[in-house]
Amino acid sequence: MFQNINEYTIQEQKKETVNKWSEVFKRNNIIMYVISFMLSLVSIGGDFSLFSISILGACFSSSVPLLGVVIISLIGNLLKFGVGGRIRILFNKSYLLFKYFYLKTKIQ
Repeated sequence: MFQNINEYTIQEQKKETVNKWSEVFKRNNIIMYVISFMLSLVSIGGDFSLFSISILGACFSSSVPLLGVVIISLIGNLLKFGVGGRIRILFNKSYLLFKYFYLKTKIQ
């Protein structure tokens, strides 16, 4: 059952994990996180930021890691709009993520 697992494969998995986290903290991605934080503080008239949803949609089509954008924009929405705005934006982003990942795999 465990014949394929040895110390070499465990070390390779650790290297892959470190490489993934180093990808999250690249200079270009950090600039994108700052931009998403600033956009999450702007609203048009509601209780949450539409721009943070649009920046998440833009990150779907690019190579920016989504985890950083989602966390930073949730923090920005919490600071600007409070708990109610955070719950609304969390619901909208989870719907967008569900729609993108689940329905995309069903169509293909």
